Amino acid sequence: MAGRMLREWIRGISYQALGEAPVPLEALPLLYEALFRLAEEKGLQVQSLDPGEAAPTGGVRAWRVRLLLEGPYAGVLGYLEGLPGLGKPLWVEAYTLEPVGERGERLALDLVLRVLAP
Repeated sequence: MAGRMLREWIRGISYQALGEAPVPLEALPLLYEALFRLAEEKGLQVQSLDPGEAAPTGGVRAWRVRLLLEGPYAGVLGYLEGLPGLGKPLWVEAYTLEPVGERGERLALDLVLRVLAP
């Protein structure tokens, strides 16, 4: 049930993103900064950020950004819920969650975002 709700919520981000202005190349560093700041606010550690080139996807051009984050469940959930609040045309293309540590009290979130490009 929780997985279905998360998928529906993520699909909603996609539709919202397409209604916003695209992000030009020179504005990407500000977006990356906002993604890092959101992670910090939610108690997550950014393990890596891997920016990609703009490419056609689903009939639009979009930048690809892969983030590896680690932290508590509440932080991961808060991060995903906070993405629409950044006010940027982005959506989740893919994600995986894996427990970290012997007891799984922390999660690793491998997140692939798409950001609408001009």
